Amino acid sequence: MSNQQQQPKAIDADALTSAITKAVESCSIETIQSLPPIQRAIQLATGMQMMRAALTDEVVQRVFMPLQGSKLGFRTDKDTQGGYPLQVVRDVATEAMIRGFQLVGNEVNIIAGNFYATKEGFERKVAEFPGLTQLELDVGVPHVKEGGALVPYYATWLLNGVPGGLVCDQVKVGEQVVDRRIPIRVNERMGIDAILGKAKRKFCARVYERLSGQRVPETDEDLDAIPTDGTVVDERTSANRAKTDDLINKHKANAGAPPAAKPETTTPAKPAREMGEEG
Repeated sequence: MSNQQQQPKAIDADALTSAITKAVESCSIETIQSLPPIQRAIQLATGMQMMRAALTDEVVQRVFMPLQGSKLGFRTDKDTQGGYPLQVVRDVATEAMIRGFQLVGNEVNIIAGNFYATKEGFERKVAEFPGLTQLELDVGVPHVKEGGALVPYYATWLLNGVPGGLVCDQVKVGEQVVDRRIPIRVNERMGIDAILGKAKRKFCARVYERLSGQRVPETDEDLDAIPTDGTVVDERTSANRAKTDDLINKHKANAGAPPAAKPETTTPAKPAREMGEEG
């Protein structure tokens, strides 16, 4: 048998791209989120069947399996063991594309056999969010506690010209201290860069949820909460959105709009301290 006969048949990239694109467009989370529950289920099931038909064993083996275990593609928690089998990679690839994440650029990891969206994925999703401009992120100094750290984080933006923002820090609401800093589990080998990287991933995920109304599932590790000195309140609730006024006013001023009225019960979060400053 000649070398030419031994070579596998080339994949029709255009046809494959067209089939996957059509399937994703029909059942992406952005597409179906506004539909009634029953219609959402029907359209999602139909789209997933189209995805599975397009992602044959041969396609997954030749297109996605080579990307496994590389930051150019996607990483897994079993890279040192050869990665995951084809069936798992196909399921994760399907979920990733339906959620709008890419299988390149380390936007996706496979952890415990499940889809996991990375910092790189959320950063891109936020940066490319339709109508979003003047996005600014700022991080405070991590407060390290036994077994973990609490990281203050801030964001402001304009969404279709309307100012918005998100503050994850300590604030005082009436007589109660509300602690919304980002909780990070820390082990002995983690340095400050690793702490800040994990915090940015969680914060970008929360920014994306605020913008899109979509919550992307976390792993058990990322759901581990570090105890705080105050009451942990989910910053995504409407009751706490007024705490973004300080940062939002900056964008209102730039846009020529009047500043937001500050609630009497709100005490602005303290500005982030410089590294090494005590207190």
